Amino acid sequence: MRDAETRMTCKTVLYILVVSYCYCDYWLWMLHCFLDRKENLESRIPDIKEFATKFQDHHDFPTKVLYENHLGEIDDLVSAVAGMGLLMGYWTSPATKLTVVGVCMWGSLGSLNHFYGHALTNGYDIPPLYKYGQRWGLLPTAKHHKTHHTAPFEMNWNFLNGFYRIYEAIYFSTGSSY
Repeated sequence: MRDAETRMTCKTVLYILVVSYCYCDYWLWMLHCFLDRKENLESRIPDIKEFATKFQDHHDFPTKVLYENHLGEIDDLVSAVAGMGLLMGYWTSPATKLTVVGVCMWGSLGSLNHFYGHALTNGYDIPPLYKYGQRWGLLPTAKHHKTHHTAPFEMNWNFLNGFYRIYEAIYFSTGSSY
């Protein structure tokens, strides 16, 4: 029998799901908020300028997400973060490794919901998971995200329905700056 600290229990599974969801929720919100900031279009750091330009181009042409790999722009970034987590995971617990996988899982759910939100806005049918997830408030709705695509693009940066109201309240109360 394995040691108690290496066994997967219901408590460990719940921990993995909650921690990976909260981490992913904040990370996606922060990344979206950061890349949407106008001053990043003039960044002296080439990668930030490039990511921000591509990301903000989505506001001008929101339907491009339906026929281009909009989220592919951050694939390398996500892969590097996940890869680093797994590489460093050699020295961590199985729960930590599964948390990294959970972050990728929640990120995929949120990213696909973003895509299907645009599809729904443009009159396409979407899979039941996303249709009912939006309808029952488990995922951001197409209408919610559409308000983000209304100038000045300074709200509703979330991809999941976690704690974005708290993040945005703190962000605006501190002067909207990093």
